Amino acid sequence: MEFKGSVFKVVALVGLTVFFLHATTYINESVFVGFQAKPMRLLADITSKKTTIATQKVVNGEVETVFEPVVSADSLTHLQDSLQLAVVSEDEKFITSSKKDSTFYLKAFFEALNQAQTKPVRIAYFGDSMIEGDLLTSDLRNLLQQKFGGNGVGFVPITSLTAAFRKSIMHTFSGNWISFSFTDKFKNGNPIPLSGFAFNAGYAPFSDTISRNIDTLKLPSVFYSVTRGPIEKAYVLNGRSSSKHNSLLIHNGSNTISTFLKSERWFNRTTVNVSGYKTIKASFALTDSIPLYGFSFESDKGVILDNFSFRGSNGINLLQVSSGILRDIQQQTPYDLIVLHYGNNVANETMANYSWYSSGLRKVLYRLKKEFPNASFLIVGASDKAYKNPDGVMATNPGVPFLVETQRKLANEFGCAFWNLYQDMGGYNSMLGWVDGQTVFANKDYTHLNGAGAKRMANMLYNRLMENYAKNTPSNESL
Repeated sequence: MEFKGSVFKVVALVGLTVFFLHATTYINESVFVGFQAKPMRLLADITSKKTTIATQKVVNGEVETVFEPVVSADSLTHLQDSLQLAVVSEDEKFITSSKKDSTFYLKAFFEALNQAQTKPVRIAYFGDSMIEGDLLTSDLRNLLQQKFGGNGVGFVPITSLTAAFRKSIMHTFSGNWISFSFTDKFKNGNPIPLSGFAFNAGYAPFSDTISRNIDTLKLPSVFYSVTRGPIEKAYVLNGRSSSKHNSLLIHNGSNTISTFLKSERWFNRTTVNVSGYKTIKASFALTDSIPLYGFSFESDKGVILDNFSFRGSNGINLLQVSSGILRDIQQQTPYDLIVLHYGNNVANETMANYSWYSSGLRKVLYRLKKEFPNASFLIVGASDKAYKNPDGVMATNPGVPFLVETQRKLANEFGCAFWNLYQDMGGYNSMLGWVDGQTVFANKDYTHLNGAGAKRMANMLYNRLMENYAKNTPSNESL
């Protein structure tokens, strides 16, 4: 009898467990006390069936329905919901604004381009690992400089994790630099600039040998912040610097140029005349009291595009840049166009509500628009990225369309132009073609671009900009 009782208990326990697991099949995804519950499909392999998802486009005022093949409809609830947001007009592949005139929010930038033959036109391009190593921005810079003039690679940080594979400039540095960044809790009193990195003391040689439209290094400027220690004036005597504090030494062969780093602002810029040099070494004399940021290689007119990539960023950490630094940049090197290109580190397959991200980026946009009142702003929507869905099939990350819609609404709210990159790539599952197509444009993580993909995307953005530029300034087609 005792044995039979034990068997009954085991059978009853198994029965209750199976009943409970089957019941979870009917529970919709929800959140309980901060815990996110997902629906379980215990019998998905038996009960699910192959199906298609209908998406819609508006073409010439008519709604057209396109059926996309997918697998296991039961396991792709999120994907079905997210694709409902992919109802866009063909025009939305172009750069758009909330105004009827699609060029409205880029007019200041286009007007600056019209004067590029006589003055610098500055672009700040912010992003995550999608643009690190000058990917995308290098090709975009070359295209703009070929059309509107200008040369130089723009901003180069003192050290960089991606210096080894950056092709637009050859950059080496010693290992004795101490860096502080957005992600460091302790920053040793170093104000963090737009690049997200500040550095103390060291040695940094630069050479520029690859960028296609640069013959020599142009007007290098060093960027740094306010001093935290004593200042002693520097000067050159018989080719040797007498400085003991806070000076920059530029070396080219046997020539040495010594420049005192005058520190008066939160953000300072000192330009050194090295006309004709193709390679320079930069060393710093006892500058541990000055937070150093990097160099800018640029011409005195034409397009200058600064790459501000920060791996893992979603853009919200730009709030760490002080208003003092932003104001000083506006006074010394004001930007004509500010591009925010984020999304890889935000899109999540389990997330449909991006209000948290919208809230943070809203603060960033408010501050940037306030401190750079004359700049045009362009928000680049998240690109397509794929994940392995519950059925083991690579497909568009379901969170991407939700995020793109959030970004579009933010652009409209803050008067920014918006480029729907996801749609321009081809929309749903387009990343699969970029990775597995005849020409490979992206890596096997189905997120990041390779060199060919970065060039392709740069050409896409350049073409969209020029399409809008032509609408705004039709008389300048000969430029």
